[in-house]
Amino acid sequence: MSESMNSGETSKHFKAKVSYSSRTGLLFPVSHMDRMLCGGNFAKGIGATALVYVAAVLEYLIFNIVDRAGSITKHHNRHQISPCHLKLAIRNDFELNKLLGRVTNYQRGDAANSKSLLFQPKKKDRKSSRRRTVPPPIPAE
Repeated sequence: MSESMNSGETSKHFKAKVSYSSRTGLLFPVSHMDRMLCGGNFAKGIGATALVYVAAVLEYLIFNIVDRAGSITKHHNRHQISPCHLKLAIRNDFELNKLLGRVTNYQRGDAANSKSLLFQPKKKDRKSSRRRTVPPPIPAE
């Protein structure tokens, strides 16, 4: 046996493990898609390219939804994306609405009148809302 193997050293030709997501250039975890699809018993075998394709499609959809929700959030002068902003982003896009039109968000209910959130009236001045109106005098008989 060679001396390098006896002393417990690692060989110089050791390759570091690289995730499948980083090899494909995706942010979504391909290994998580593998676990979910294999655990669901959808088919006897699932190919590696199918896993990459599913991860890429989900990453694309999430990117579009979050991008649109971020612009709606900025339009409303907010700093955090809320479920209402996600719902508006989906409802305002034709293709996303067709794909996710029947999905109900349980935190805010169904988005039947979400268009009214886009066109809210502007708030009044504080001073004008504090003024008291005097009732008209009662006519004497």
